[in-house]
Amino acid sequence: MNRDTGSEPTGDAVHWTTQIEGSIRHQPVIQDGTVYVSGGTNDRATPNSDTAFPETSENVYAFRATDGTEQWRYEAPAGVRTPPTVEDGVFVVVGWSDGVGRSQRLVRIDDGSETWTTEPRDQQLGLLAVSDGTAYLGTSDDALDVEDETLYAVQTSNGDQRWAIEAGDASDTDDAAVYDDTLYVVEGRSRTTARAVADGSEQRYWDMPPATDSPRVFDDELYLISSRSNRSDYQVVSVSASEGTVHWQFSAPVNDPFDPTGVAVSDDTVCVTEYGGWLFGVDRADGVERWRYSVEDGRPTSEAIVDGTTYVTTVNGSVHAVDVATGDRQWRESLPGSAGIVAADSQGLIIGSIDDEERNIRAYTLKGTEQWSFSHTGRLTQSGVDGTRTIIGTETGNVAALGEW
Repeated sequence: MNRDTGSEPTGDAVHWTTQIEGSIRHQPVIQDGTVYVSGGTNDRATPNSDTAFPETSENVYAFRATDGTEQWRYEAPAGVRTPPTVEDGVFVVVGWSDGVGRSQRLVRIDDGSETWTTEPRDQQLGLLAVSDGTAYLGTSDDALDVEDETLYAVQTSNGDQRWAIEAGDASDTDDAAVYDDTLYVVEGRSRTTARAVADGSEQRYWDMPPATDSPRVFDDELYLISSRSNRSDYQVVSVSASEGTVHWQFSAPVNDPFDPTGVAVSDDTVCVTEYGGWLFGVDRADGVERWRYSVEDGRPTSEAIVDGTTYVTTVNGSVHAVDVATGDRQWRESLPGSAGIVAADSQGLIIGSIDDEERNIRAYTLKGTEQWSFSHTGRLTQSGVDGTRTIIGTETGNVAALGEW
């Protein structure tokens, strides 16, 4: 284990580091050999209010992924409110916040230069998705309402508005996804709405949030979590994304109430995690339970399926690998603190954990062999990942590449 108690990340897992002036608050992004980071400071502007955040305008940086060499930087005219979204251009929301958004707008950046910007809005603004030449944005105040906010679409080529409609609170990339010609949006945290990408018109909605981290469609299926009524259990609900009809509902008598925390989906099995420490394998066709597995040591925090195995982490730091077909344990490891899956694919797993002030990141093969590990005392951003290669940022402005490059 490599431990770092200073400001600069160090240890055998660190491939390179670089530092910017100021802090890094958002998740870095790795794409096509470039690392994109928002943060730092510049002298372009300060907010008009003493209570506004951040205290000065910030930047967007592009670094070469192999060695951390800076390729360009964009000096924004305000704080950078979001991680970069890279999709035929680099997109960020810039502006200020003092509890209410101030002069927030979407900016497109190409090679470090501002290509266009939308009109500023005095609302909390979020970039929800970028797809097929369109950027989708939402506004939010308390994140709880299903009306009185705005959802709108702009062309990524020139920033011109395509449409704008009244909608519920939505301001995060986890709140929306585009599948075919439909935009699925979580509004007010409790309603999943299907809207036409052409004009934003509502096609259907469900008063249930997604059971996945963000809206995801699996062969026309959406998996949602029903609200609790009349002291009944919460349920995982499978619905037709195109028609809105319910295929099946699932709960199990293991706790009062049954409280699902998420799902992961394979070809024919839906793996359901439950607050009381259970994992269920459910037939994707009819919602019938095939098997159950107890994680034994606390609430599940995240789940991912890769190559026929579901990987589950818990609030007490354990990592479980379970066969999707049978529910049999394949291996188990532990980290200090509360653990969560950072990334999972055919190259392996990256697991993060938090134990008081210490942040830990470990990479494993799919068979459970540790590839590398890293620890840091102090705040880290969420990790940007490419396979088992990882980029992190620190509150003191360090950018570090972890793993084998």
